Amino acid sequence: THVYLNIPTDEQGVELYYDNSKKFETISTGIDVFGNISTNGDGNGRIRLGASQDFEIYHDATENVLKSDVSTAFRNAANNETLAKLTPNGSR
Repeated sequence: THVYLNIPTDEQGVELYYDNSKKFETISTGIDVFGNISTNGDGNGRIRLGASQDFEIYHDATENVLKSDVSTAFRNAANNETLAKLTPNGSR
Protein backbone atom coordinates (compact mmCIF):
# COMPACT_ATOMS: atom_id res chain seq x y z
CA THR A 1 0.00 0.00 0.00
CA HIS A 2 1.35 3.39 -0.98
CA VAL A 3 0.19 6.81 0.12
CA TYR A 4 1.68 9.84 -1.55
CA LEU A 5 0.91 13.51 -2.01
CA ASN A 6 1.82 15.43 -5.13
CA ILE A 7 2.40 19.14 -4.41
CA PRO A 8 3.02 20.95 -7.70
CA THR A 9 3.84 24.62 -8.18
CA ASP A 10 2.71 27.36 -10.57
CA GLU A 11 -0.98 27.38 -9.51
CA GLN A 12 -1.62 23.72 -10.29
CA GLY A 13 -3.85 21.48 -8.19
CA VAL A 14 -2.80 19.08 -5.45
CA GLU A 15 -3.58 15.36 -5.71
CA LEU A 16 -3.74 12.75 -2.94
CA TYR A 17 -3.44 9.07 -3.83
CA TYR A 18 -3.97 5.89 -1.81
CA ASP A 19 -2.70 2.58 -3.20
CA ASN A 20 -2.12 4.22 -6.61
CA SER A 21 -5.74 5.44 -6.79
CA LYS A 22 -6.56 9.17 -6.75
CA LYS A 23 -8.76 10.01 -3.76
CA PHE A 24 -8.61 13.82 -3.48
CA GLU A 25 -7.76 16.70 -5.80
CA THR A 26 -7.83 20.49 -5.51
CA ILE A 27 -9.23 22.30 -8.54
CA SER A 28 -9.76 25.97 -9.40
CA THR A 29 -13.33 25.91 -8.07
CA GLY A 30 -12.71 23.83 -4.92
CA ILE A 31 -12.05 20.11 -4.47
CA ASP A 32 -12.97 16.79 -6.04
CA VAL A 33 -13.23 13.64 -3.93
CA PHE A 34 -13.05 10.16 -5.45
CA GLY A 35 -14.60 7.45 -3.27
CA ASN A 36 -16.35 7.60 0.09
CA ILE A 37 -16.07 10.30 2.76
CA SER A 38 -16.03 9.10 6.35
CA THR A 39 -15.96 11.18 9.51
CA ASN A 40 -13.92 10.31 12.57
CA GLY A 41 -14.89 6.91 13.95
CA ASP A 42 -16.83 8.17 16.98
CA GLY A 43 -19.97 9.01 14.99
CA ASN A 44 -19.88 12.73 15.90
CA GLY A 45 -18.62 14.00 12.55
CA ARG A 46 -20.53 16.78 10.80
CA ILE A 47 -20.45 18.31 7.36
CA ARG A 48 -20.72 22.09 7.67
CA LEU A 49 -21.51 24.28 4.64
CA GLY A 50 -22.05 27.96 3.95
CA ALA A 51 -20.08 31.14 4.60
CA SER A 52 -20.95 30.93 8.31
CA GLN A 53 -21.01 27.12 8.31
CA ASP A 54 -24.70 27.47 9.20
CA PHE A 55 -25.90 24.36 7.34
CA GLU A 56 -25.00 21.01 8.91
CA ILE A 57 -25.52 17.40 7.92
CA TYR A 58 -24.92 14.73 10.55
CA HIS A 59 -26.16 11.59 12.27
CA ASP A 60 -26.72 11.65 16.04
CA ALA A 61 -27.17 7.89 16.66
CA THR A 62 -30.96 8.12 16.42
CA GLU A 63 -31.64 10.48 13.49
CA ASN A 64 -30.15 11.74 10.24
CA VAL A 65 -30.16 15.53 10.68
CA LEU A 66 -30.16 18.47 8.26
CA LYS A 67 -29.71 21.54 10.46
CA SER A 68 -30.23 25.09 9.21
CA ASP A 69 -31.48 28.39 10.62
CA VAL A 70 -32.91 29.40 7.25
CA SER A 71 -35.26 27.75 4.75
CA THR A 72 -33.98 24.57 3.09
CA ALA A 73 -35.23 23.64 -0.37
CA PHE A 74 -34.89 20.28 -2.12
CA ARG A 75 -34.80 20.81 -5.88
CA ASN A 76 -34.80 18.52 -8.90
CA ALA A 77 -31.62 17.91 -10.91
CA ALA A 78 -32.52 20.62 -13.46
CA ASN A 79 -32.94 23.06 -10.54
CA ASN A 80 -36.23 24.32 -11.99
CA GLU A 81 -38.67 22.71 -9.54
CA THR A 82 -38.79 22.79 -5.74
CA LEU A 83 -39.67 19.30 -4.51
CA ALA A 84 -39.91 20.26 -0.83
CA LYS A 85 -39.20 23.35 1.23
CA LEU A 86 -38.47 23.21 4.95
CA THR A 87 -38.75 26.38 7.01
CA PRO A 88 -37.72 27.12 10.61
CA ASN A 89 -40.72 26.72 12.93
CA GLY A 90 -42.65 25.40 9.93
CA SER A 91 -44.19 22.01 9.28
CA ARG A 92 -42.54 18.83 10.54
